[in-house]
Amino acid sequence: MNLRRISLTLLLATVSTYGADLTGTWILNSKDSDGNPVKSEITFRQEGDRLKAKLTSKNVQQEIERIKREGDQVTFEMEWQDDQIMIQLEASGDTLKGKWAAGEDNGTIDGMRAATTTTSPLAGLWKLTAERPNGSSTKVELTLSSAATWQATLRTSEGASVPLDKVTVADNLVSFLVAMPQGNIKIELKLQGEVLKGTWTSADQASGPVEGRR
Repeated sequence: MNLRRISLTLLLATVSTYGADLTGTWILNSKDSDGNPVKSEITFRQEGDRLKAKLTSKNVQQEIERIKREGDQVTFEMEWQDDQIMIQLEASGDTLKGKWAAGEDNGTIDGMRAATTTTSPLAGLWKLTAERPNGSSTKVELTLSSAATWQATLRTSEGASVPLDKVTVADNLVSFLVAMPQGNIKIELKLQGEVLKGTWTSADQASGPVEGRR
């Protein structure tokens, strides 16, 4: 039997089994059950013979360990706002299309491969200290990352995630709103050397300085 033909057959079988190269970051767009837009990033990585992923959105950062793959299609479950969601995605070139389902709710998902991750000096983990008018301080961790769009996550010293809104990054400036029960807090920061410096302003116009270091 022709060895070249055998090798080609095995190659085609491998391509059919594993499908497109999913590794890297993809930008996903969908809508929740109320019709609100949901934007997220999913980064696939290959660890041995297993495909794993990390999904990041405004209020969610979750590792996905169990992914079922058949050719260009992947299926996995994850928790989202106290619900268990089944997600199915299919790759075609640099695009992803799929659907999500949670109980009787369901919707579609569209995605595209992200551009190369930015080398902006703002990207990474920052430890912020916000000074209050009474002299006390609050410490949180801010993570800034970007593929096609910027994503920001804020965590307390206990590790709890804090919802952010209206994240804006331009040049060496970053601003966002922190959702709090008593009203949003606006934080504006500017990179000065290797330090982020700026201010926080509450809904009742109280304010104070904020400083961030790596």
